[in-house]
Amino acid sequence: VHSTEIGKIASFLYLSHSTMGMFGELIGPDESFNSLLRILSLASEFDEAPVRHNEDVELYDFCRDESPALKKALE
Repeated sequence: VHSTEIGKIASFLYLSHSTMGMFGELIGPDESFNSLLRILSLASEFDEAPVRHNEDVELYDFCRDESPALKKALE
């Protein structure tokens, strides 16, 4: 029995096999920073991450590409 590189990464980062499969399907060699963040945010490991008080508006704006901080970082 031999481990795979993907399995080692999943184990080290505590990621499920379904998350790693999704990453394998969606992440390509030419992904933009914004695209990578969107794909990473789809990981089921974030489903139950708590949102801090008043952070929900910022997250909503971020998801809609209206975050001034994100736009500045991507320039």
